[in-house]
Amino acid sequence: MLKVLIVDDERLDASLLAAIGDWQALNMQIIGIAADGKSAKKLYSDHKPDIVITDIVMPCGNGTELAEWISRQDTFSKIIFLSGHRDFSFAQSGIKSGVERYLLKPVERLELNKALADAAKACIAEKKQRFEQDIFKHALKENMPRLREDFLRRWANGGAGSEEEIKEQLDFYGIRLGQSGIVALLLRPDRKKNPWAELDWRLSQLKLQSVAADAMKTFSIVQNDSCVFPNGLAGEVMLLLGISDKDWHERAGALSAEICSMTKNLCGFEIYIGVGKRIENFVMLPEACSSAEIALSSRYFAESGRIVFFEDIAFDRMDSDITFFSALYKDNFISATFEVDIHELDRLCNKLLDELSRKNVSLDRVRLFCVETTGSACENLRRINEIAVTGLDLRYYEPFSQETVAGVVTWMRESLFKICIVLKKLTLKRSHSIAEAVE
Repeated sequence: MLKVLIVDDERLDASLLAAIGDWQALNMQIIGIAADGKSAKKLYSDHKPDIVITDIVMPCGNGTELAEWISRQDTFSKIIFLSGHRDFSFAQSGIKSGVERYLLKPVERLELNKALADAAKACIAEKKQRFEQDIFKHALKENMPRLREDFLRRWANGGAGSEEEIKEQLDFYGIRLGQSGIVALLLRPDRKKNPWAELDWRLSQLKLQSVAADAMKTFSIVQNDSCVFPNGLAGEVMLLLGISDKDWHERAGALSAEICSMTKNLCGFEIYIGVGKRIENFVMLPEACSSAEIALSSRYFAESGRIVFFEDIAFDRMDSDITFFSALYKDNFISATFEVDIHELDRLCNKLLDELSRKNVSLDRVRLFCVETTGSACENLRRINEIAVTGLDLRYYEPFSQETVAGVVTWMRESLFKICIVLKKLTLKRSHSIAEAVE
């Protein structure tokens, strides 16, 4: 129920207003009647009315002064002016004070109730809007870290939308990454030295995030030029680093070494860090993150120990088995994809699974092959139509959560199928354009 305060130094006029208002029908109640501005302020402070009906000319503070005082209280109150004066200057002074309506005495029943109904509608609408805004602000403030992490994961996995949508979200979260190039660092606890049953992975993840943040302060890396977020449920953390072309390799290596050292000394466990290749365009972030994943999965072929750069992987050291099926299948997979030959892709996947089972190739090597093949197909599509790539959600993280060869190959099959669908749409669009041009 809305509360109403009547302010009028003429007792008869105030009584008339109280008598002709349809208070019950309008869901209103009169909380008091004041004879001057001073007593009106007292009643207002005690009851916080929603609507104030006030005369303009009164002793101890006129209606205009009262309206200005109420407007400074930061409330939703609506004010209706009453006056026996027809001079428009009174109306103007009321409008400047945020007055809802200006009525001339003697006030008629219909006119008063119409003014009350309009004031009630405006008051309720404003209250509702403020309520929704307060709830939204509170919810946004509480959930901002989670929303930011969710965006970063989708961005890293290629599911954050178009280039324009990514730009908007970067601005919204205050992230300046991508202005000078990005390098992805994947931090992974050593699973052999930290058995699953003996370590709370989520806790280690939080510790690792804190260590990475502290290490970046040591290197004077501005917070908005970097991002740290959990990567899956196995204690992994992804660090995105805004870094220029000059000496990026040395800086990323020094930061990685500091994180490894701090984690061992402060957290009591050891980690591996995969350093992906540096990318210039923020749209290519999935490629940077997947290269960091590949670096970790291929650390057996790297010269370094716990810090593995994608660029330093000695692919030529891989044994004949992995070299054999890479050479045999990779080009065939890409050719079948760009010919949009679903049946051939399906046949190649089945043949690959059979070949892998007979050669007993390790899961890490299969992940490497499948991510590389899919990445190459995606890069070829980018050369054809860069916009088409932004809508792909290839989920490069999935192969690294799969625990079977079949699961990894299935991911590659589905990813290449997605690229086929995009290629088919582009072909149809081009055919329609040609047909229209001919007509």
